Amino acid sequence: MFSIAGASSCTIGAATNFELKSGSVTANPADNACDVGMTCLNGGIDGTGPTVVGRTKCKDGKYNPVRGGACDQSCPAGSFCPPGYPGKLLCPPGHFCEALAEYPTQLPEKFFGRKWGAVSNSDGAVACPAGYVCPAGTVVPLSCPPGQACAANTGTTSAAVVCPINEFSGSEPLTSIASCLPCWRGHYCPAGSQYPTDIWIGKMNPAANKGLWSDSIKTIEGQWSPWNTASRLESGLYCPPGYWCTKSTPKWPAWIVQGGKTPGVSDWLGEVGPYQWNTNPCPAGKWDDRIGQSSNACKQCPAGWACTVGTNPVSNNKQKCKPGHFCLAGSVKDTNAKCPAGTYSNVWGLESNTGCRSCPAGKYCLEGSTAPSGVCPAGYYCKMGTISATGGVKCPAGTYANPAITGMMTVNECIICPVGNYCPVSPGTFLQIPIVCPVGTYSSYVKLSTVGGATGCKDCPKGFKCTTAGLITPVQCGIGNYQDAVK
Repeated sequence: MFSIAGASSCTIGAATNFELKSGSVTANPADNACDVGMTCLNGGIDGTGPTVVGRTKCKDGKYNPVRGGACDQSCPAGSFCPPGYPGKLLCPPGHFCEALAEYPTQLPEKFFGRKWGAVSNSDGAVACPAGYVCPAGTVVPLSCPPGQACAANTGTTSAAVVCPINEFSGSEPLTSIASCLPCWRGHYCPAGSQYPTDIWIGKMNPAANKGLWSDSIKTIEGQWSPWNTASRLESGLYCPPGYWCTKSTPKWPAWIVQGGKTPGVSDWLGEVGPYQWNTNPCPAGKWDDRIGQSSNACKQCPAGWACTVGTNPVSNNKQKCKPGHFCLAGSVKDTNAKCPAGTYSNVWGLESNTGCRSCPAGKYCLEGSTAPSGVCPAGYYCKMGTISATGGVKCPAGTYANPAITGMMTVNECIICPVGNYCPVSPGTFLQIPIVCPVGTYSSYVKLSTVGGATGCKDCPKGFKCTTAGLITPVQCGIGNYQDAVK
């Protein structure tokens, strides 16, 4: 409500997009213009009486980027406009945004999409390939779970098919159970196995395709068998996974002597003879899941993983790349490379920096972040991809920021400098605040940035006096007084 001079009562405000605060004298006071992202109807009257704030967030896919404006801007297809946000945001990958969308919609199961700004569920969507799983909202297809096979267009892990008993999947994503591998001798493979499981010391498994530990048999009384024993003759002494082995001087390797007992009848390949075998580990950045390798044919560590010296699925498995990092093929550490500043990732196993997500507006992300590192500090606004706490942008000259507000996202959230004040860009990290126009000047305009000049506080004109700081209108000299200089 408001009243004019001489009025005996207050009038209900009918102006749109202005807040009628206590003491208002007009229906549309310029300094009470409604904030961006908001609409103010009937001077803050909600139908039952005056409201405290008198503001309502823009909604239903509409936005307002101008103070004192209306929620009359429509969110276009390919963007989304959250309620109260003063602009539009680009639709992220794995989603689509139809016109007037308040929030992105996830792509359906069985599809993935890396496109920004998709306008429909078919815009940029790609069918999930065989060997992978694509739940709703997928940006990068997920590898089929270990021990299972995934045909094309698999939407959830529950739709994957488990490798049957006596078989295992190995390291690569499978597209059908026909690709499951037969269980190794000296091991057993329950249904859903990624790799064969060791047989215990004192037990052996003389044939492949044994699915359960109960399929193993005991060794003959008085004879010894190490881990993974396939038969009494072989004694399980194949070159282990993650190594390649060459024959050398006639001496048994020390590591196969367990409990003070030595096999004494065969070497690692089942040949009779007291040979020593040199075990050569696969170098860092490579790995191997095969046994009995006699030459250096180790596999390159796949992207998204890290492989240390001697990596194998039995005793030293591959390490999935940690969140906040990505691992190219051949990586040696699970923190091989950090997501660059201005991005973050909370996902394990990223294969390249393209999987790192842009830091959202209003926040900043340091190098290697698993989540946004912090909120944009007061006095700044942070666009998408801001790299540090001081990487935001200060409000421009003629505006300032509320020192109590953090997390500003756009310049539209900066407050216009009020009349009687000027707002220069503050030096260093000092906060920008309005400064009253000094004595001898006045200002009846908003958004001033200095004293003097076209965008600054004006000098007091002849015939007037300006004896108060922050003066909006100069005071005319009274009868019997004059002022003949500009001050």
